[in-house]
Amino acid sequence: MACSATSEHPVPAQAVAECAGSLLETAATGAELTLSIVGTSFAGALGDISDAVGRLLGAQHSVGIVGSGALMGSRIARDSPALAVLAFHAGVALHEVGYDREPDAGEAPVTDPGPPTSGAGRLWVGFGSEPRGNTAHRSTGVPAAWGGLDPLPSALGSPVLRDGEPLGGIALGLAGSSVRVLPVHGTIEVAPAATVTRMAGAEIVALDGIPAAHFLESALADVDPVLLEDCTAIGFTGTGTGELIAARPTGRGLLTRDPVEPGQRLVPAVLSRTAARRQLAAGLLGAGDTTSLCVLDSQLPIGSAPIGADPDGTAPLQAPGTAPVGVIVRSLWLGGARGLERARASAVVLQLGSGGRAGRH
Repeated sequence: MACSATSEHPVPAQAVAECAGSLLETAATGAELTLSIVGTSFAGALGDISDAVGRLLGAQHSVGIVGSGALMGSRIARDSPALAVLAFHAGVALHEVGYDREPDAGEAPVTDPGPPTSGAGRLWVGFGSEPRGNTAHRSTGVPAAWGGLDPLPSALGSPVLRDGEPLGGIALGLAGSSVRVLPVHGTIEVAPAATVTRMAGAEIVALDGIPAAHFLESALADVDPVLLEDCTAIGFTGTGTGELIAARPTGRGLLTRDPVEPGQRLVPAVLSRTAARRQLAAGLLGAGDTTSLCVLDSQLPIGSAPIGADPDGTAPLQAPGTAPVGVIVRSLWLGGARGLERARASAVVLQLGSGGRAGRH
């Protein structure tokens, strides 16, 4: 269904040549769609890069997007030059994402991409301006993931191009029984769940009848100090969810980033760089030789070590055959029954089916 290639050559033309050459070795020309992902260092050349990749691979359509960085196989390239290319030969539909009204300082809500324009899309993944306000949706065609891209200086152009034309956003409909969505949160639960037994306004005063700040401090007391040094936030997860509800102590108790209610069950947890890398690696490891498209929230505490490696980079977990490429976005939104909802500090791994990967670093 899809194959991928990556390059970190500092010259855009050479990066294109490396990716196109690698893909031509693993698949025939005549791709249905090419998706070129670049970091901000290549943003000014996005149009030329996307067009050249599409022409060299004989693609019917070429899409280019700019993110805060790119996932290059087993590592993250944030500020360094990076080009990641996905070539789809079947099972993909395109839909331009417009606005409910003319954009006004980035405040316009994004419309529902609707059903696929061709083929049977099993899920949608979208890229474009961060959704704001109420986002239209229907029971069919809701994106499985929507990446809000960083705004670019006007001199660098649009962060999304389709066949050379700037867009407010683009949605890809992905078809096939092998398409899977795997969420990544980067959290580790460190103690059993407790019930919010007392609140004062928005602050948690007591959990299981114990002063809230003391309860969380006790829960963290038995955690490996190395893990605590590696964590970027502490707080709770809701039972059945992996997203962190960050908390900080106050004079009366704990103030959480997201609202909680009396009687709610919370699990003490930390947000960890090591956990984020390992969870992402586990999703890629389970993909076997499947090509994967990853959308990573910029808040996800990946750190500088390679994905799937311990902090010292000596123990890679990634299977040799996996083929991940991805984009780092300003915010990640996941589709659900109520439309698009903000997913803090998380990522999704979209397993796209059998393919191949070639990369030069």
